[in-house]
Amino acid sequence: MLNNISYENATSIPGYTNDWYPEIEPVIPRVYHEYISEEFKESLYTDEEIGKDQAFFTAQPDTYKVHMYGGAKAQLVQKAIGKAKLIPGSKTKNQVPNLIQVKNTGADPIFVRIHLAIPQILDDASPRFEALYNMLHFNANKETGLAAGAFSWAKEANDGRAAGAFVGSSGWNWYQLTLDGIVYSVYVATLETALEANKISPDVIHQVYLDAKATGEDLKKVYDEIKTNLWDIRVAVETAVDLNGVGEPFELFNQLSPVGAHNLFKEDFKPQYVVDESTDDEPADEEPENDDANS
Repeated sequence: MLNNISYENATSIPGYTNDWYPEIEPVIPRVYHEYISEEFKESLYTDEEIGKDQAFFTAQPDTYKVHMYGGAKAQLVQKAIGKAKLIPGSKTKNQVPNLIQVKNTGADPIFVRIHLAIPQILDDASPRFEALYNMLHFNANKETGLAAGAFSWAKEANDGRAAGAFVGSSGWNWYQLTLDGIVYSVYVATLETALEANKISPDVIHQVYLDAKATGEDLKKVYDEIKTNLWDIRVAVETAVDLNGVGEPFELFNQLSPVGAHNLFKEDFKPQYVVDESTDDEPADEEPENDDANS
């Protein structure tokens, strides 16, 4: 069952065909979201009286943002359960699928950076970054999402990150942000290689689970802090065509949008993309003026 698909407003691309919905006009889906379970569908996005000692993980594509710089065309691709009850588990028990990827829907190679925001009360972040103390765990696949040339969660490029590891010597690329009154830990994952036209990136994460040690009292404390038992991971995607031939995604994104300098989850951010004077190329429009799809 496919639900809740948001579309960029009336942005036609000559020759573009929609791989998933051929009957829909040829526009770029900004967010393609597939619910892989009907469970809890009827109460999706509600916060009914289910008790403070319970928690649900929700996938909320209407809160996601996709930013496209220098004429990039891209979409976020997510496969998740719309609303799933969280039960103490592990990587192999009671886990909840939440697969997040990016598709290049344009004609040019693009660089990709993904910001993943988790309520800070659920995450053991700076300075310790010790997953053993997380309330909500997220997993990346070592063979795909963390492979060589795939996603690096590090601050710097070429910091010695080993294949299968999140970071190397430079440490986690991370910042704090307050969204709707809740403090979030935001992790930044940068695709180390360019994503070619019409290709889909590796999955940056593929599942979440509630810590095995979590108790009803722990969930009550979380509820009292964030005033909801619906937990989420918010997503903001940055994509860019390398108009100036920088050749390296960390350097390019750090020039266009320094980490933590802008609220990419709320703003329709348009960086000053200055093309090198030695070229005659002009940057394409960054984003459509009207962006109702993900406001």
